[in-house]
Amino acid sequence: MNEFGLVVIGSHSGVWLTSLLEEYKNKNILLVEPVPYNVIQLKENTSKYENMKILKLKPRLSLVKERFKNFILLSMNLLKI
Repeated sequence: MNEFGLVVIGSHSGVWLTSLLEEYKNKNILLVEPVPYNVIQLKENTSKYENMKILKLKPRLSLVKERFKNFILLSMNLLKI
């Protein structure tokens, strides 16, 4: 599965992707989502599509620290936003 007809970065729970997924159901689909809770929902909401891959990204703390270096990080909990 190297070529994709549809790539969605920030797929969330997939609820709003229904029409796009139907449009590209005969092509390979790549859905990218970093939030674990959303990935669970995304898998449930898109389970009928066989030609789809869900890529779960992990947030990179080093990027967060660099971008917000003048702030104090109290929590890195991204389970549900």
